[in-house]
Amino acid sequence: MAYGTGLVVRGKHYLLAGSLMDKDELILQEKEKAIELSLGSWLFFTPTTSSFQDWNQLYKMKGDGLTISLPRNVRILTLEPWKDGEVLLRLEHIFEEGETSLYSTVAQVDLKELFASFSVDWVRETTLGANQFLKDEQRLKWTSGTDDNVETGNLDSDKVQVTKQLSVLANLPDTEELQRFREAMGVMQHHDAITGTAMKNVAFDYAKLLHRSISKGEHVASKALSNWALKEKISNAPEWWLEYERRGYHKLPITD
Repeated sequence: MAYGTGLVVRGKHYLLAGSLMDKDELILQEKEKAIELSLGSWLFFTPTTSSFQDWNQLYKMKGDGLTISLPRNVRILTLEPWKDGEVLLRLEHIFEEGETSLYSTVAQVDLKELFASFSVDWVRETTLGANQFLKDEQRLKWTSGTDDNVETGNLDSDKVQVTKQLSVLANLPDTEELQRFREAMGVMQHHDAITGTAMKNVAFDYAKLLHRSISKGEHVASKALSNWALKEKISNAPEWWLEYERRGYHKLPITD
C-alpha cells in the first residue's frame, strides 16, 4: 500500500534460448538484450509537406555515429561534451573476470578513427569520476567499518546519456540546458528518490525537477538531431525548423 492505495506492478519477461554447448554466446545475448531494454530507442516525429525524394536529398535517412563496430564485449558508457572542446568518453567492458572463457578477455579499441563526425587528436586517461588525470590521482585513506544492511540503488538515466551522446555527434557545445539535465539526474540519485521513501511533497518536487530536466534534454536532443540530420549547410532550412525557431520554442524557459 502507498498513501492508502494498492500498488499494481506490470512487467515483461524475456526468454532467451540457446545451446548449453555454447554458453558464452548465450550469456552475451542475455547482456546485449538487457542493455537494449535499459537503453530503449527514442522516437521523434515532425510534420512535413516535403516529398520522400526531397526529404531524402536534404537529410540522412540513416546515420551511424561510429565508423567501425566496437568489440561485442565493450560498450560506450559515456560520450558527452566536456570543457574547451574536449569530449569525455567512458568505455565499459560488460563482462566480469572469469565470467566466460571467450568474452572475459582484454579488448582493444582503436579510438583514432572510431567516430564518424569527429576525429580524435589526443587521449588522456582520467579517473572514473573524470575529476583528475589518472597520473595525478592521490587516493584518500579512510578508517572505515562495514555495514551489511546498507543498500544501494540506481536510477535509469538513459535519456541523459542519449542527449549527451547526440550533442557530441552533432558537434554541439556544452550548454546550460545539458548541464541542468546532468544536475537534475544527480539529485535523482539521492536515496529516497530511488527507494520511494520520500514524503509526498518531496516526491512531487522530485517529479517536477525530473520533468523540467527531461524537457531541457529534449530541447538539446531535438537541436542535435536537426544539426546531425542535415547532409550539408543549406540556406533553405526545412519549414518545420524555421517555424520552430521563429516561434522561439528552442529558447522557451521551462516552467513549473
